[in-house]
Amino acid sequence: MIQHRIFSVYESSQIGEVRRAVNEMAFSMGSYEESAGRAAIVATELASNLVKHATGGGEILLRQLGHYKSFGLEIISVDHGPGIENPSRMILDGVSTAGTGGNGLGAVRRLSQVFDLYTIPQKGTIVLAQLFERPWNEEKSYLQIGSIMRAKPGEDACGDGWSFQRQDDKLHLILSDGLGHGTEAAVASREAIQCFHSNEVSPGEYIQKMDMALRHTRGAAVAVASIDLPRQKIAYAAVGNISGRIISSEKVVGCLSYNGIVGLNANRFQEIEYSCPPKGYLILHSDGISSRWDISQYPGIINHHPSLLAALLYRDHARETDDATVVVVQQR
Repeated sequence: MIQHRIFSVYESSQIGEVRRAVNEMAFSMGSYEESAGRAAIVATELASNLVKHATGGGEILLRQLGHYKSFGLEIISVDHGPGIENPSRMILDGVSTAGTGGNGLGAVRRLSQVFDLYTIPQKGTIVLAQLFERPWNEEKSYLQIGSIMRAKPGEDACGDGWSFQRQDDKLHLILSDGLGHGTEAAVASREAIQCFHSNEVSPGEYIQKMDMALRHTRGAAVAVASIDLPRQKIAYAAVGNISGRIISSEKVVGCLSYNGIVGLNANRFQEIEYSCPPKGYLILHSDGISSRWDISQYPGIINHHPSLLAALLYRDHARETDDATVVVVQQR
């Protein structure tokens, strides 16, 4: 999956940088002028809000999307500002307390095929906007996936990688964290993902095959999960510092990862089966995200889009010393 580009926005001169990056990305994907214009308005509105409302500014996260025979852009705004006191009013079209050109968050919602917002007073706001080329059809699936992936600050290549494949009523998912960071770490993760797509086996067998495939690389921490919807089960196998949690409205279950590095010194490839709760989440993240997070600190978050939850964990728990990736799978 494509990593996010991160833009710090705390002064008005940076709004133009975000708008230009969105335009360039849209046109590079073959977007029409009308689609690129919509994306530019959304990006400008979100970046302007960071300057006008967020204490100390915030970040815009930008990446390309592929989605059910269409393609588009994902634009996410994150901040630690004062929050929004009346979000239901602020997403009405034409409402803007600061008089921004796009007429507020209502315009962002109107111009986006996917829109979501999460805010806590005095703790900040996250806004998700996804814009697709027309015609656009929502993917017919009982599972929805969201993610954030970014390289260590100062690096171009991200040593993390993730991917998925669907098979009837199952979804297979991999997250890899190449040892260290930079280009060589990225090579290890690419090899792990290539192995994942070259085989159709169980999670434990996937990792055992990867252990051989990664011997010529520096190695990686790897987690593989297979979600079986008819059986409501998740088969899971992991080696190294990948964190996995299964979250529902009733409880949180941690997924076991064995010590070692795949391709270097892994010696246990055991697969464990967990229950997959209705309307629950599976969350995987690399050790570029601190594991010391508590979902109960975010009231109502499990009712939101998985990309928004991924952005929330990135905002509050990403380490500046490493690549950082969060993948969230939600059962609708």
